[in-house]
Amino acid sequence: NRVNITEHTDDGLEGGYILKIDKSTGDYNCGNCYDESFSFRSKYDTSGSLSEQSQIYFIYDYPKPEEISENQKNYIKSMIFDFETALLSEDDIYIDNLIDINSFVDFMIINELTKNPDGFRLSTYMHKDLNGKIKMGPIWDFNLAFGNVDYCDGANPQGWIHNFNDICPGDLWQVPFWWKSLMNRDIFRSSLKSRWNQLRTSTLSESSLNNLIDSYVNYLSTNKTVDQNFSKWPILGQYIWPNYFVGSSYQEEIEFLKNWLNQRIEWMDNEISSIN
Repeated sequence: NRVNITEHTDDGLEGGYILKIDKSTGDYNCGNCYDESFSFRSKYDTSGSLSEQSQIYFIYDYPKPEEISENQKNYIKSMIFDFETALLSEDDIYIDNLIDINSFVDFMIINELTKNPDGFRLSTYMHKDLNGKIKMGPIWDFNLAFGNVDYCDGANPQGWIHNFNDICPGDLWQVPFWWKSLMNRDIFRSSLKSRWNQLRTSTLSESSLNNLIDSYVNYLSTNKTVDQNFSKWPILGQYIWPNYFVGSSYQEEIEFLKNWLNQRIEWMDNEISSIN
């Protein structure tokens, strides 16, 4: 109920949709398998080539797999196919007619800023309202972000995480070709640069982010939540998979977070400023 899309009242097409790229979970948890009861396979592989063996699957999230009709399945599958096909064309207007580019830009920024190794390939949601464009989000699952991971270069404050396939090509869950394709398009690159520069003077300035972290620390400390947490789970100074940094105190963990984030922002500033 938190995603602003039109509710379906029957099995017709007059409503919104939510899809996700993710592992199979809950009632549909069958390990690494996917089937047509709750998902469908992309017609393109991670290089953007037509393939009947694509590694990318889309899971129906709304309507739920047990409720979605065949007509609705065919409709949303067609929309995704049209979008992916458009990405491989040279027509920016075609793409702009199908997707909300601003939502794709914001989705990239938040996953790249945090260098989320699950971003783009797992816990990746998208939605489409009645007569609307495909939008990315809501965002979800950042427990391995902010340098909190010791594999696939996740702790390095440099490097694009949407290039995950090049970094960890053997991982079962890979990033769709979308993001590399978008980064090669002027319409997306200019929107990314403009949005990043706007956010860096406000929400994503160093002072704003550090003040935000400090406000959380103050709130949690004042309410004794920090003490309660590490009393219940005495893990400070211990490696918990897949930690990259193991601080001996809560304050050391906070300082690592701040320093890592500042280094990440500096790297992204340099990269995005060089976009033509």
